[in-house]
Amino acid sequence: MAQVIVRHLEDETVRRLKDRARRKGHSLEQELREILAAAARQDMAEFKARAAAIRARYEGTPQTDSMLLLREDRDRQPGHRCQRRDQVVRPRSAVTRGGAALGWW
Repeated sequence: MAQVIVRHLEDETVRRLKDRARRKGHSLEQELREILAAAARQDMAEFKARAAAIRARYEGTPQTDSMLLLREDRDRQPGHRCQRRDQVVRPRSAVTRGGAALGWW
């Protein structure tokens, strides 16, 4: 397990944290572990809530597969060599129907 050292805490802050730990029947160290763990979980919960809000905002809006955009951008570069095979990539276009890619031809 990792260790963290926090320097230059105000005496009043430490006193309040000790009081809080005592009321809960914890050591100061245990109380600080719980506070830090809760803060880390809250950050992830906030992130997930923001991500859900963004997904909801664009729900029903057709989205382009990012792989198609990357390939299209690479295809614009003359003489681009594919990373997986030693051949020149020739420009191609995606065949789509209703915004959904059907494949590369």
